[in-house]
Amino acid sequence: MKELAKDLYARYRQTPFSEILEVCDKLYREAEFIEEHLPIFYILERYKGKYSPDYFSVVNGWIDLVDHWISSDHIAISVMRHYPVENHLKEISSWKFSENFWRRRQSLTILLKHLRKDGVGDLLMENVDYLKRDSSYYVRKAFTWVVREFSKVNPDAVQKFLNANLNFLNKTELRECSKYLSTRDELIGQYDAYRA
Repeated sequence: MKELAKDLYARYRQTPFSEILEVCDKLYREAEFIEEHLPIFYILERYKGKYSPDYFSVVNGWIDLVDHWISSDHIAISVMRHYPVENHLKEISSWKFSENFWRRRQSLTILLKHLRKDGVGDLLMENVDYLKRDSSYYVRKAFTWVVREFSKVNPDAVQKFLNANLNFLNKTELRECSKYLSTRDELIGQYDAYRA
């Protein structure tokens, strides 16, 4: 599918991006199966640097239509990878309050490829702190994923968060969150003592 996206981009690269986005939006909304979304995501990733001002609002409209983690994660990792999400932090922050667990998940994962940009890490930890009580399986999986990845950028912030929130994690989540921390064994020891 990536080769197909590459070929389509080569053929239509001179087409205004707004037209490409309109077609992709229509295809996304009319898709019956998850597999129909993947070429859309790969095509949009090819247009990095050509995104139009309405790109964020179109993709934002897709989140409530998500019904599988594959679409959710491709939106975060492929579709929004090269888009300046830091221009929409206030809106992304509000997603953590959504009744839709895919949108709550997206409030974390959409930030993954932008962790070194100003304000993104702070928002991520704010969203993580709010969602630490979330019971949705898909939000919990994203929670551990983003905390683990953020520990590569700011291990001190993650260490501080984990020290203060052991009671909100199970042992598997703690192992994942602390995977890249030098204090991992110490944290697991604290956790075992806390649970004993």
